[in-house]
Amino acid sequence: MNTAALEAACAGKPAARAAVGLAVSHWLRGRIVNAQHLPLAAPTLGAPRSGSPDNIEWQKAFFVLTTAKKSCGVSPELLLMTIFMQIELGNVEIAVEMLSQLSESKNGLRANNSRIYRMYLFLQALLEIRRQKSRRARKFLKILSDYASLDKDPMTPLLKGILGIESGDYELGCQMLNLAFNLGCRSPFLYAYLYDCYSVRAQKNDPMLAPFLKWSLTHEADLFDIMDEIVDVMPQKFLQDAFWRDWLYRLHHGESFLKKIVQYFMGEGNYTQSALRYYKEAEQRLISIPELPQFLVSASYRSRSEALSRSVMEAAMARTEGMDMGLLAFCYHLTLTVKSLSQLADAKKTELLLFTMRCLENGMKGRYAITLYQHFLLNSGLAPDDKHRRMAEEIVWPLMFMSEVRCKAPEAKLIVSEWEKRELSKFDLRDGSAMIETCSSNFRLALMSVDEKTVLDEEAIATPMLKSPDPRIYRYFYDKGFRTFPLMAALAHGLLNQKNPPQADANIFLGILRAPELSKAFSSKIKAAAGHMSFMAGALDDACEHMKPLDESQVSKELLDEMLAVFIHAKAWEKAGLLLAKHRGSCSDKTIYAALKQLQKAEGYADMVAEPAYELLINNWYDKELMDIVLENFKASSRQWRSLSRVLEAVGADVSALNESILTYAVFSRNLTEGAEMIFASLWRKSPELKAVRDFSCLCAYEMLVNLYRPLHETLSILEKIYIEDKDPILACAISHSYLQHGLETPLRSRILADSCQFQKENDVLFPIFKEKRDNIPNYPYIDKNQPFMYRGPQGKEVWVHYKTSEEGAYRRKKMKYLRFCTYCAAAAVFYKETITYCIVVEMPNGSISTKEMQVENKVRASSDDSRDSFYAINSASMSQMMLRYDEAEEIVSKYANGKREIKFRLL
Repeated sequence: MNTAALEAACAGKPAARAAVGLAVSHWLRGRIVNAQHLPLAAPTLGAPRSGSPDNIEWQKAFFVLTTAKKSCGVSPELLLMTIFMQIELGNVEIAVEMLSQLSESKNGLRANNSRIYRMYLFLQALLEIRRQKSRRARKFLKILSDYASLDKDPMTPLLKGILGIESGDYELGCQMLNLAFNLGCRSPFLYAYLYDCYSVRAQKNDPMLAPFLKWSLTHEADLFDIMDEIVDVMPQKFLQDAFWRDWLYRLHHGESFLKKIVQYFMGEGNYTQSALRYYKEAEQRLISIPELPQFLVSASYRSRSEALSRSVMEAAMARTEGMDMGLLAFCYHLTLTVKSLSQLADAKKTELLLFTMRCLENGMKGRYAITLYQHFLLNSGLAPDDKHRRMAEEIVWPLMFMSEVRCKAPEAKLIVSEWEKRELSKFDLRDGSAMIETCSSNFRLALMSVDEKTVLDEEAIATPMLKSPDPRIYRYFYDKGFRTFPLMAALAHGLLNQKNPPQADANIFLGILRAPELSKAFSSKIKAAAGHMSFMAGALDDACEHMKPLDESQVSKELLDEMLAVFIHAKAWEKAGLLLAKHRGSCSDKTIYAALKQLQKAEGYADMVAEPAYELLINNWYDKELMDIVLENFKASSRQWRSLSRVLEAVGADVSALNESILTYAVFSRNLTEGAEMIFASLWRKSPELKAVRDFSCLCAYEMLVNLYRPLHETLSILEKIYIEDKDPILACAISHSYLQHGLETPLRSRILADSCQFQKENDVLFPIFKEKRDNIPNYPYIDKNQPFMYRGPQGKEVWVHYKTSEEGAYRRKKMKYLRFCTYCAAAAVFYKETITYCIVVEMPNGSISTKEMQVENKVRASSDDSRDSFYAINSASMSQMMLRYDEAEEIVSKYANGKREIKFRLL
């Protein structure tokens, strides 16, 4: 019943008829969808069925009736259906009261409305059965029978059948329901109560069984509990209808039903695809059915399906007497092509050869027979001129590389792309099939229209005529003198799969290389294998001829070593160099070393050799000549050079030249690192006079002076020794920068600091760090008195510092002295708490460049008892005045004035 349509009809203002239909629909779902309503055993006569008040669908039905009663009033149909639902829900007392009200008008119903009167009698009988009053129930049943004895309406037998089933008399119930069905009744009540009937008993040739099953499927009925009763008496017509049979099996696929279907198919001698599917499932579920293996094999043969288990094949091969020749050929074909069935073929070796000879004599062909003929040619042991062998050869050879293509498209152009062939192959597809020739199973298919203008979206399935060809069959026909391209390609494939093919098979490679249809990719594979074969035989010239035109990217990694050795032997320097550049990671160090030793002798290949040589040196393959090439031609980073130096030092090699190059590169790139310092220390210990060592010390001085670089202690110690030897004052200043900036302590610290301060005093210059770190430099008055000025710029310029104190109106100026490393310095005396405003001016012929004005305040308190020093006299007097010690200031000035000196000072 269409519940959705009935719900839509009742959504607005419901009609009584639609409401009753919707209630019946819910009641029906409550009976057939919920399995709990079905009886587990046949109740005895007079033992009523109990209601199910918890049934949700029945509650829905009752709600629909109640709602309709309120909206459209009470009608006979609504009242009768409401009473029926009250009985079903177990509300017996309410049903008794409602029926008693209806009984007041029973005489009028009897005379004027036969249908309603019969329903009244039915509900009275049903109510008494549920109240377990069997005598009263039989009374109403008798009244119903007498009243409608001459009535041909199917309603009366339907009601009597329901009452019979409700009272436990299933024989009477089935008889009445059958009569109602024959009279044309198709009421849902009929099918619903057939549920209960068939759960207890089902008879063979029951005309209602097939319609009941179809109705149950369309109404989503749960047949689980009654399938065992139905299966044994299921009519043949239902099993013949594939639509209903398969639908029922999908929902209720029990073993008994599956066995029934299989037995039906076997009885019909059915070997179709549908039957095969059921045969296979029965075999997989281990259902014991006589003759099932034979039917399964026969159906597989007819359907061209080769997926059969070992147990099925064993059972089939045990009974080959009288078997059809085609079917037997199919069985032997499977034993020869399926690895798990090979023992069956071995057990029937003699029978197989005799059967094959019989097939030859009968002229049998086809893909199953070809498998047998292949086995016969390779295992018969007959003389080469035996007639059976010749017959087998004539059948096998034309079809050995053929495949049958099937497609839904009736006519099309079949395009075949093979890796082994240079060009595409084209075949005509007629009547949905075509025979194509291919070199192997590694090919692709495409379907196009006959005019080759449109690509067809259809799937094409290719089936080789010779399944699982034995590699020996190719050699068999090759020895017979056959030389077609597919045969040569198959033989070449077999040789390519061998690690070291025999030298005697070189002619196979040479033969296929002459084929015009050979593809470039396949040609490269064959040439590589042929080159390997020649290389292993010591024929290096032949190996070079095969390998020289190859693209290295299409060659396996295992052959790259051989290719490199062959190129070196043939002095093909460019090919060898390119191989090293692209694929040296796949070659062994030994082969690369031998190749580089030869390549370095050739002119113009030093750059190509340099990087592989460096990698060999890193891998501990030390060689002086390779080392020289690397030093001269390899463009490495400083890290790479240092890595190489560590490796070579570990093996005890002389790395002086390498270290010198590293230091030279570090100076060139201004790359001062700890690794470079370690190499500097190592090289200085061996050859301190080297130019690279001196240049690197100059780089260290620059970085320490300009960028305040902190060197390693060993580097600082070497620089100190170089200063002691060379007396370079700028180096002393650079070393002093490291002392002061990083707080370094060495035995020579005091001496070098004093020398650098003396140099600055003699040249009237001062570096800023000496003023900043004044506390770390004891007893040096020159630093206390002066303010440093520094400017960085190119050498050869006129650089002046212009400065004045806060009390002065005009600038004084002083020329800055160029020292080194683009550094100009100067110094000017500044008293305590005095602020100087200054700028630096670079004078040029066509103008000058000035820095912006800056200010600096002298915060250093500098005093001394030596009154002969005018700076200290004035500075000390100023300090005393600032501290409001006027007597001390006057005393200091008096002592200085008595010295007959000209003084210029101003008391603050």
